Amino acid sequence: DGQWSVSGPFAVENSLAGPVDTNRVPLRSLRGSLDWGNDTLALDIDRAEGVRGTARGTLTWSTASGLAVQAQFNGIDASTLHSNAVTTNATGQVTYTLIKGEQRFDGSARNATGLPLSADVVASIRNQVLELSTGRLRLGAGRADLRGRLELGGTQALQLSGQFADLDLSQLVRGIDTRLNGTLEVEGRLQAPLNGQGRFTLADSRIAGRPITGRGSLNIADRRFDADIELRSGDARLTALGGL
Repeated sequence: DGQWSVSGPFAVENSLAGPVDTNRVPLRSLRGSLDWGNDTLALDIDRAEGVRGTARGTLTWSTASGLAVQAQFNGIDASTLHSNAVTTNATGQVTYTLIKGEQRFDGSARNATGLPLSADVVASIRNQVLELSTGRLRLGAGRADLRGRLELGGTQALQLSGQFADLDLSQLVRGIDTRLNGTLEVEGRLQAPLNGQGRFTLADSRIAGRPITGRGSLNIADRRFDADIELRSGDARLTALGGL
């Protein structure tokens, strides 16, 4: 009747695990179970062991319901995935779906030790447009929230807006007494020639221990760069207006 199926447990071992930029797979072992038929696929990953860190998850697919992937990970070191990445101890979860031409990604992660960094992302892709509905980054007590869209075809038009509060850059570079509060807006196109505008505001902020407020705008068009910036720190004032 043309029906067929394959099912059962599986296990894979990799003795040459390493970062992808060294033409290796960053996975030491993988075990789980498979159930595959004419128009359905179910994959259960009981344990995936990386160079450092582990993961588990499920993958389901059917012609009627599309693709759905769920994964949880623990203790993942990003530097073992790519040699240029920073060292991490990341724990979190990821959900991905592909249904009727729309891709949706929902993920969260936090660095369990060292740099107090965490992130939450909700994004989708449909009709060659990437929509970032939630992009939240936390660094210590500070946070930044971003929203935007990117056209993946054509001129690659970009729109991005966000706000940040109590961002402390000393978490990244020791000795820099910094607290940033403000907003950011960027729009333009990424395809050459690059064109775009950026605007920012700073309120109740501190850089190198000094209070600072201000606003600014930057424009790039036809290989010309224009800036209009005004910053205040106590009685001091910095104004920059011009172009190259």
